[in-house]
Amino acid sequence: MLNEHFIRKRIHRNLNRRTARHLPFRYAAVLTDEHFPVDKHFLKKLSALTGIAYEHIDTLYVSRKEVHPEFVTVLDSHIGWTGKLKEPNINRFFEKDYDLLVDLSSLDSLRKKLISSGIRAGFRIGVTAEPDFYDLIIACRRDPEVFLRELEKYFRALGFIR
Repeated sequence: MLNEHFIRKRIHRNLNRRTARHLPFRYAAVLTDEHFPVDKHFLKKLSALTGIAYEHIDTLYVSRKEVHPEFVTVLDSHIGWTGKLKEPNINRFFEKDYDLLVDLSSLDSLRKKLISSGIRAGFRIGVTAEPDFYDLIIACRRDPEVFLRELEKYFRALGFIR
């Protein structure tokens, strides 16, 4: 069981160590769960839209017990009660600096907030309304095509793409 005090403290510390924003974007992390269907086709479209090479997009799947067949998965058992990750394969997501985080996870839990806040990214996009976590919030649950259309619209408005 997670200790809420330790987790909230770790989340706060994570959010205060964000990385600088780089344009053009070179590296991205995508955080997803069972509620938002992401596949390689979606990642290739995201790559084309952002200009990030497909090989430079890392995907992390968050689940209570279900392991994703294609993506690195974070299970409840991988997180210690103080919020420290126990799985070395997952730690690489938290050691790397990303230019972009696309958090498609719709879970509203301390576990999800801990994982999302632990990924260092210069520009953060989410689908849940948490302004402390994200620079851009796109409210379109469970529809990858709508998400990509909205992302393109906002990126054009922000001058990230032409």
